[in-house]
Amino acid sequence: MLTLNKDLIIFCENMNNKERIITKITSLLYRKNYINNKKDFVKKVIEREKAGSTYIGNNVAIPHGESKSVKTNCLVILKSRLPINWDGYVVHVIALFSIHPNINQIEKENYKRYIQAIGDENFVNKLKNTNDKEKIVMLFEND
Repeated sequence: MLTLNKDLIIFCENMNNKERIITKITSLLYRKNYINNKKDFVKKVIEREKAGSTYIGNNVAIPHGESKSVKTNCLVILKSRLPINWDGYVVHVIALFSIHPNINQIEKENYKRYIQAIGDENFVNKLKNTNDKEKIVMLFEND
């Protein structure tokens, strides 16, 4: 299962720099033992960002990193009431996927399901309108 739990949900109002946000999320992943190499993971996510914007509309960005430093595939949600500049777009929700290159088929399906949910305007509105971490986890589990 692609992990999402309340420990992987961040409410942040004081960051507006994409690289700092990616570094903050990576530090959380490292502290919680989801990855074993912060520098490598940040590098992979930044490389992916340079390949093309991960802004998907509805004030949502989905940065992601595929790295052998990933110990547990997971999703981190960062929400901000204040706007975040993401490649010139206004973002309030960042859904960062942390993926090992050898992801299994079940996790691939969950990954696709989460991407579809995040791309749905009604789902995103529900996500934006709650600040309860358990409700956010339930949104993803029930979609």
